[in-house]
Amino acid sequence: MRRARPLAGEICANLGGDGGIGFHALSVRTGGTVQETHAADGALHHWLSGLGYSYDTANIIVNTPASVVRWRPAVELRNIGIQVDPYP
Repeated sequence: MRRARPLAGEICANLGGDGGIGFHALSVRTGGTVQETHAADGALHHWLSGLGYSYDTANIIVNTPASVVRWRPAVELRNIGIQVDPYP
């Protein structure tokens, strides 16, 4: 099993009850329309890998459509390598 890493450097997310963290693809809003932009995917992958996340974890974060937010509960976040703790 992979060691879970905090979401942003040394910060660990604390989630209460049914809480989760939401991800969506990078996007731009033009005239009220949201369009995915993949121009910065490489930079985001590089940044996430610099924080110690695996390529697979970065793919899960980057490859969520921009049109929706994919909420991931604590168990799922831990399974993809993101450290979360219960909210006190």
